[in-house]
Amino acid sequence: MRVVFMGSAPIAVPTLEFLSERHDVVGVVTQPDKPQGRKRELTPTAVKQAALRLGKPVLEPRKLKAPDFLDALRGTAPEVIVVFAYGRRVPSEVLYMPPHGCINIHGSILPKYRGACPIERGIMAGDAETGITTFYMAEGFDTGDIILTEAMPIGPDDTGGTLRGKLSRLGAEVIGKTLDAVARGDAPRIGQDHAQATHAPVITRDEARVDWTRSAREIDCQVRACDPEPGAWTTFRGQPLKVRRVVPVEGEASLVGQEVRPGTIVEVVRDGPLVGTGEGRVIRLADVQPAGKKWMSGAQFAAGYRPTVGEKLE
Repeated sequence: MRVVFMGSAPIAVPTLEFLSERHDVVGVVTQPDKPQGRKRELTPTAVKQAALRLGKPVLEPRKLKAPDFLDALRGTAPEVIVVFAYGRRVPSEVLYMPPHGCINIHGSILPKYRGACPIERGIMAGDAETGITTFYMAEGFDTGDIILTEAMPIGPDDTGGTLRGKLSRLGAEVIGKTLDAVARGDAPRIGQDHAQATHAPVITRDEARVDWTRSAREIDCQVRACDPEPGAWTTFRGQPLKVRRVVPVEGEASLVGQEVRPGTIVEVVRDGPLVGTGEGRVIRLADVQPAGKKWMSGAQFAAGYRPTVGEKLE
């Protein structure tokens, strides 16, 4: 099948590689190079780098409605357009161009978590599972008819980063099954229950700030969801303190009968400080980064900064 692939983020690379092996990828559409890093050097997207490595023609439109881009896209004569983590809304001029339409690969079990950040939102909510959904794109945002859905569990240690890696591989598998069904002519069209839809916007820096009044489990989910981006954080002695990993603590004997206040250090053990949460339990700081320093374990943080019982994380 003649396929045009639209994607930008690293999560989409395994799908491009898979499509290049199984189908005739006649074009790759990705976002233009953007300045990154301290030197603000122009850097190509992960998908562009992969496309060049695979020898695929690349289109980098600044506007998807631009006549020259639409002409170039039309010239590839795609039978289907596959979209995964492209990063921009696809206009109707593109949606209805190929005979089999545009098919999106989405990192959740739709209609739950429509939007840009479904993977991280699922972890933050404490969900037991997530998955990949392929659907025919429509003009609404993630509202089109579902083709296939495949679920997978969210592990207790999964972060936004690790789960993206797992879903990137699952996405390639599911789009393979999807395009096989499209080619056979028996791909289903399952309408979404819009009443069950939830929105999954990008997690803001304010949302990534640890709320110590929440339960230990909720804080653990929040920290894992924000790793690696945007990164959970709190403040210690008036300075930002990034938090990459926390460990809810079960039944510390030394804390029996002790008042536990949210955000307050209640004990400093060998592996790091124990901090109170909103449910009266404690959580251990396991992996942190003080302002201007490298990442360190909770034990290293305790040894170097000597936090004391009663100090508060804001």
